[in-house]
Amino acid sequence: MGAGVHRYGTALLAVVAGMGASIVLQPNVEQSALMLVLVVPLVVVGYFAGAGPTVSAALLNAILADLLFFEPRYSLVIINPQERILVLLFLAVAAVVASLARIIDRLHVRALRERASEQRFRGTFENAAVGMTHTDPSGRFIMVNQTFQNLVGYSAEELIGRTIWSITLPEDIAEDQRQYRRMFSGEITSYSRDKGYRHKNGHAVWVSLSSSIQPAEPGGEPYAINVAQDVSDRRAAEQALQAAHDKVLDILNSITDGLVLLDRSYNIVDANSAAQRILETDRQLEGRSLWEFFPVVRAGRFREEFGKALETGLATSFEEFYPPMQTWFEVRVYPTRDGLAVYFHDIGDRRRDQESLRQATREARERALEAEEGRRVLQAMLEHVPMGLIVADSSGGIRFASQVAKDWMKAGNNGGISQTLLAYHPGSSQPAESSQLPLARAIARGEVVHGEEWELRRPDGTSATVLANAAPIRNEYGDIIGGVVGWQDITPMKIAQKAAAEASRAKDHFLAVLSHELRTPLTPVIAAAGMLQEDPRLPEDARQDMQMIRRNVELEKRLIDDLLDLTRISRGKLEMHFRPVDVGTVLRRAVEVCVPEINAKGLHLVLDLPETPQMVMADEARLQQVFWNLIHNAMKFTNSGGSITVRCAADSSGKISAEVSDTGVGIDPRAISRIFEAFEQQDRAVTRQFGGLGLGLAICKAIVTQHEGEIRARSGGRNMGATFTVALPRLQAVPIGRKQTAKPTQEAAPSDRKLHILLVEDHADTARILSRLLKREGYEVDVAFDMETALATAEKSKFDLLVSDLGLPDGSGLELMRRLRQRDRTIRGIAISGYGQQKDIEQSSEAGFIEHVTKPVDIDQLTAAVARSVAR
Repeated sequence: MGAGVHRYGTALLAVVAGMGASIVLQPNVEQSALMLVLVVPLVVVGYFAGAGPTVSAALLNAILADLLFFEPRYSLVIINPQERILVLLFLAVAAVVASLARIIDRLHVRALRERASEQRFRGTFENAAVGMTHTDPSGRFIMVNQTFQNLVGYSAEELIGRTIWSITLPEDIAEDQRQYRRMFSGEITSYSRDKGYRHKNGHAVWVSLSSSIQPAEPGGEPYAINVAQDVSDRRAAEQALQAAHDKVLDILNSITDGLVLLDRSYNIVDANSAAQRILETDRQLEGRSLWEFFPVVRAGRFREEFGKALETGLATSFEEFYPPMQTWFEVRVYPTRDGLAVYFHDIGDRRRDQESLRQATREARERALEAEEGRRVLQAMLEHVPMGLIVADSSGGIRFASQVAKDWMKAGNNGGISQTLLAYHPGSSQPAESSQLPLARAIARGEVVHGEEWELRRPDGTSATVLANAAPIRNEYGDIIGGVVGWQDITPMKIAQKAAAEASRAKDHFLAVLSHELRTPLTPVIAAAGMLQEDPRLPEDARQDMQMIRRNVELEKRLIDDLLDLTRISRGKLEMHFRPVDVGTVLRRAVEVCVPEINAKGLHLVLDLPETPQMVMADEARLQQVFWNLIHNAMKFTNSGGSITVRCAADSSGKISAEVSDTGVGIDPRAISRIFEAFEQQDRAVTRQFGGLGLGLAICKAIVTQHEGEIRARSGGRNMGATFTVALPRLQAVPIGRKQTAKPTQEAAPSDRKLHILLVEDHADTARILSRLLKREGYEVDVAFDMETALATAEKSKFDLLVSDLGLPDGSGLELMRRLRQRDRTIRGIAISGYGQQKDIEQSSEAGFIEHVTKPVDIDQLTAAVARSVAR
């Protein structure tokens, strides 16, 4: 009602304002203009007050205009037709304005209604207790309410424009997108599912989501209305319930007893994994009748006890044999609200163990009687065992001692070990700490002692070296309850070992002296034979005889070397100096040494060596000795016109194989298995024809074995030739460096003065022939036969080089070199000796010699050493 008064009051004010303006304008305007002035208030009323007040204002304006402006005035009668038309036009305009006002009024009412509806929707959307969102077909947020913002932790500004899946948990994205596409493709109109959102703080938020499509309005596009109900608490409760359920299942499955839950009709409700394992079945038990699975027990004690528990409500237990499995079960039955809980486990082993225990008890009694008899026999044996034997308790008190032990300790003394037996470490004069004795260590630390040497002191002061063994004695729980120690007198063996060591040292010394004494007389023979062999003044047959003499003397030298090498090998003293070596290079050098003899015998040589290095870790000199020996054998056993082939290659097993083959006399297959043994040859005919002691191949095998390699021989038989193969481990990683060409031996610089050599040699023939040969080479030579003469000669004249034997009648060549170098540090020297081991070479080097030549001396070898010494 208040709104109506306001509208008509507005119309009345408009009429008053219009009439006032017309009265003011009347003297100056025509009547038609005055009517137009009255139209303006009508428009105002029509817009603000509506159609009704507009009609009322129009009628009131028409009446007032007739009364005030048309003749006769103050009368409602209108005489002038034009004035009547003017009033009618005014009323027509008023009708149009009223109609327009009515239309505007309806539009206004609709707008009010729509505004009220939107406000109601906004209120519902924003104040909803669930999260609500609007999303476009691409999944982007259009609208989000406050509840959804609180749910995910993002503000509306952060969400608008982002897709639903930017905050969806990764595992839910694929299914969510699939359902969303189905909805917008028209396949479905809505869908519901549980899904997870990622909260802004990072934790997961679980919701029950309902999405439906909103059809497109004119000029717009469809969108989705999404309602998200927070179910995080419900999901947490479900997870807790599931965890509790899983825990119960884990507990049931962890029980080692079988568990079966039965309802009152004996149907299996549940069973743990132990039940299936014990019953040896993988079939599904749940939901099946107990008697269906186990019909054999339906009428037995199982059925009786189960029925009793159901009837009385009291738990029961029993043991019963189960025929299908041929075992015993212990069964415990507990009534429940819905049926029975049955626990069972296999006690077959226990029942069998009980029976076995009873049987074992009977047997144990029988064995105890036998053991007592055996104990007495054993005690009698131990008391007379020919070694010291003591058994002690955990405190060290002696519980048993053999007769030998009693003799050591003086029988009747039953004190502790430390009081009854004094022990010394070998070579020590002070008794060892009691805690270090073998028996004490066995008892205190559980240590097992094997083969330790000790010196024992008897109470009478005598001593002996013993080999002791000790071990702890443990009970059935592993606790140490005592210990046992036994010892054996090895004094005679130690004396024998000492004597053997002294004999070995004496033998080594004898062999070294023998080697020196055998080599020394060979030097003048080889030198003289070599010199005469090359003397053109001698007849050809005489020179051939000299060649024969030299060859046989060198053979004797080789035999001496082989004997010494074999001795070193047997004592494990063959010295090796390993470094990376190219097998091809070593083979070439071995061949070069043999080429003159190969050519002289008229043999054909074939070399098949790789261009690339084939590296092994080896002692180059010893490896060359092996190859020289094999090539020399091939030459020796191959007749003139035959051939020798030397080849080298890497095989598939990662080894380098060097092979020497010939077309010679071959090897009897029966002899191949023993040709690498010392002093072994095919037969006496071979020995008589070709000579030798049969040591070369034994030495080769020992050298190759120390190189972790293998040497093999094969032959087709007599006169079918032979092949020897040496296989060595290939060196995989070889330092790569720039290749360098070996520089030629630097000769002495030319000089007008002859090189002055002081030759010291106590063997007259050797001194004479070496002096003669050196002089023939153009050197000036002074000869001395002992150290004093050499020192006196050095006092009288200055010399450039000392060539001295190391074994002199009045001293040593080493001492001679040291005394000469005290006078002149520039003196150089070449040592000559029948001793050629590495330690001998090192001793001569320490004394000041720069070369070491082993007897018998080859003149070419000596002159080369002189040239090198002068060039340094």
